[in-house]
Amino acid sequence: MKIQNLRSWVPYSQKRRLAALTALLVAAAASAAIYLLSPGSVISATPLFAAAVVIECAVGLAPALWTFTLALGIGGMLVVPRSHSSELFVTLGAGIVALALILLIEALQRARYGVRLVGSVARSRYEILLRQDNARSLAHRAAGETLRSEREATLPDPEYASSAQLSAGASSDDWRRCSIHLPGDEHAVLLFHGMSSSPLELRYLARFLNDKGFTVRIPMLNGYSVDSSEGNMEEWIEAALREFDLLAARYRHVSIGGLSMGATLALRIAQDRPRARSLALLSVSLAFDGWAIPWYLDLINLMYYTPLRRHYRYRESAPFGLRNEALRAKVARAVERDALSEIGPPSLSLTAIHEGGRLMSSAAAGIEAVSTATLVVQAIDDDTTSPHNALRVLERISAATTRAVWLDDSYHIVTSDNERELVALETAAFLREMETSAVASGVACPIASKALARWNRRNLDARAGSRQAA
Repeated sequence: MKIQNLRSWVPYSQKRRLAALTALLVAAAASAAIYLLSPGSVISATPLFAAAVVIECAVGLAPALWTFTLALGIGGMLVVPRSHSSELFVTLGAGIVALALILLIEALQRARYGVRLVGSVARSRYEILLRQDNARSLAHRAAGETLRSEREATLPDPEYASSAQLSAGASSDDWRRCSIHLPGDEHAVLLFHGMSSSPLELRYLARFLNDKGFTVRIPMLNGYSVDSSEGNMEEWIEAALREFDLLAARYRHVSIGGLSMGATLALRIAQDRPRARSLALLSVSLAFDGWAIPWYLDLINLMYYTPLRRHYRYRESAPFGLRNEALRAKVARAVERDALSEIGPPSLSLTAIHEGGRLMSSAAAGIEAVSTATLVVQAIDDDTTSPHNALRVLERISAATTRAVWLDDSYHIVTSDNERELVALETAAFLREMETSAVASGVACPIASKALARWNRRNLDARAGSRQAA
């Protein structure tokens, strides 16, 4: 299986960046000292070659190659005509060895990262099978019990009189332009769509959750959703908090979740509303570092501070966050017409991108403050946000209960792509399990499967060990 995100194997770490910078500064000082003691000598490039290898180990291929090029150019090759042949031979040999080491280390690190991602998918699928086996065992135990009566139909909430009360046959236009409220039981799920998008990208998940009995709310937030005036990050958070408080005043349980930047917004809301029952993060975005993100994105971010920010828009391009080719072709046709689709708008403004970056930084800074039970769903080949985004949350979050579902046949829009059924099923199961645990005063969901019990104990021990090591 080919994984295109292997190039982003370098984890987020200030220590790694500091080590790379230190190696570069030390090598530059050594090169300058050699050059001053022996003017014109190409041997002065050798420390930079060594630094390139260290930088490859710390922060990856691109910075290492830049350092290697610096060693060839500024460090020595400009003074080759004044060098002895023996010095030139030694320096070229050092350069060849350094380049070979850089490429070897990169290949090994990518292979190691690939094994980790594939292993994550395998463990996730095995855990899913264990939970399904546990559910069948519990169902068998309860076969003789009386089934609960069907829930009574609930009236539309007065606070949501302007929301679309949708049926299964509602048109896509309703999902594109309206806040969605699907009445259900006393467990409400507040979902946030992606940046500048609409509830359409969450339609399948919303209907699935509602079929399972949940009340589902997908709001259109002013300044954040499509067809609204542009707002800043603070306005997005304030609007989302109001939505949560409205649900919390009416329903016994309120869980929050989202897709892409909507997951980032949900993570940020969980920091201010710790009483949320559970948190579902689907393709959470803390950095745009997927394999399809253009290298010039940072330059686009700088354009925000120029007059171009009122005129330039970043246009979406293939694969549009979708591995499903039929749906990708449908979205491509919509993008050509400048129409809204399952992935959102055909283009994003510089203001939206800038404010999205601020939201990602704010959410990332407060991950440790989140104690809500959290489900993280991530595709290992996400074209927009690499698996490091999910790993960052899982490693730093303070929640006592976390669960990761890794996907190997989807890209970024996991609620519409090939594995949307699995995403919906696991999300519904996690939300209901956390509700059951709360009703039972903190007692975990019953476990009838001995294999699942052993698996959970092993995961708890592993997590405790990793936190002690950290």
